[in-house]
Amino acid sequence: MNSKHPLGQLIERVQQDNGWSDRDLAARAQSLDLDLGKSNWSRLKNQPVLTFKPAHIKGLAQVLQQTETTVARAALESMGIELEGYQDGNVPAAVRNSPELSGRDKRILLAVFNELATTDEESRPELQEGYGLAAHKGHAGIAPDQLPE
Repeated sequence: MNSKHPLGQLIERVQQDNGWSDRDLAARAQSLDLDLGKSNWSRLKNQPVLTFKPAHIKGLAQVLQQTETTVARAALESMGIELEGYQDGNVPAAVRNSPELSGRDKRILLAVFNELATTDEESRPELQEGYGLAAHKGHAGIAPDQLPE
């Protein structure tokens, strides 16, 4: 399990834990009406992560049977955003304080977390106040539906 980045490591760990191949992940995605074929899974594991959208995180989380927060953290770390000092789950603070991100990129990523935090928040404890996401809703400064394409 020697992936180049944390998202790839997460995918490979889930595959190993469940005995799933890339073909199995593709079949799981298809059963959820997600367009993630076998080659997509290979690419996700092995190529650099440049960006992501809330829908991507949600879809990956469903297929991998992981929380959206777990997948989003792995994706952020794969993008080179250092989260080590934020073990309390305060990912938005890590994004806001990241010297690697432009102001625009920070707004976009914070909007992604705002979107994730506002989706069915009550039924997902990882998005509750103590986990650092719900407590920071609105700090993105821009609503996800107002982001430029």
